[in-house]
Amino acid sequence: MSKGYIHLIIASIIIGSIGIFSRWINLPAPVQNFYRYLFAALALASYLIINKDPLLRFRGNIKGLIGSSISYAVASVLLFIGFNNTSIANTVVLFYTAPLFVALLAPYFLREPLKKRTIVSLAIAFIGVLFLSLPTLGLNNGKEIIGIVAGLGSGIAFALMIVSTKAVSATLPFIRINFYQNLLAAVVLLPSAFSYHYTMSAKALGLLIVIGVVHTAIARTLWVSGVSKVPAQDSGDVGYIEPLSAAVFGLIFFGEVPSALGIVGAVLILVSSYVVTKNPNKQLRAA
Repeated sequence: MSKGYIHLIIASIIIGSIGIFSRWINLPAPVQNFYRYLFAALALASYLIINKDPLLRFRGNIKGLIGSSISYAVASVLLFIGFNNTSIANTVVLFYTAPLFVALLAPYFLREPLKKRTIVSLAIAFIGVLFLSLPTLGLNNGKEIIGIVAGLGSGIAFALMIVSTKAVSATLPFIRINFYQNLLAAVVLLPSAFSYHYTMSAKALGLLIVIGVVHTAIARTLWVSGVSKVPAQDSGDVGYIEPLSAAVFGLIFFGEVPSALGIVGAVLILVSSYVVTKNPNKQLRAA
């Protein structure tokens, strides 16, 4: 297994634990995301300064960088709108349509051939996510329509971020890409810091620093590194490890026992990740 796939797997597992911290923080979701991106940008800026690397040295694909940063912020906002208007299960399923959109966009924007191995692994993984979430799926009231639309929009925005990040990764270092994306995402979400009435406790501040530095600065740098080293289609598929790890963390910390169908879904996700990471440069024999 190449270093790119290893980076993606580690990043997905770390990011999958962010829901634990989010529950402990207990602040409005947009506020959490603003501080998360702010602390991530500060951590990455500190790293660049210590290494005497100018913060605002623009070169390469600037349009792609801006596009990926905006997509990053939009995906986060829509994701949490989905959480606030429909079930987490609905939102997660819709958000993880992103790899499907990546597979469709990559041939046109990145000139990557659409591989049969990718199609098969995507189908397996998506069915796995459905099985994980199926017991709680359902439309209970009109409000959920907003959540459904937002969840699907977050998946499309995340797919655009993957594709544009892949395009940018050839011209900028991983850490610099992550710094710019988090800085611009924090700017986009800045109004949320003043739109809610909340009290910032020392505990919440500490946890926000953790998810900013560990889950966002470090884990997303690994993620960007991985995206730059593997086909964009594969990077989206390996990302299905994230909801699987989230389910495991939910079981460990909150006693959220998955259903039998959910266990089947978890196995399918693991199989999908194995298919896409084993012999990544080769097609399936059926291809």
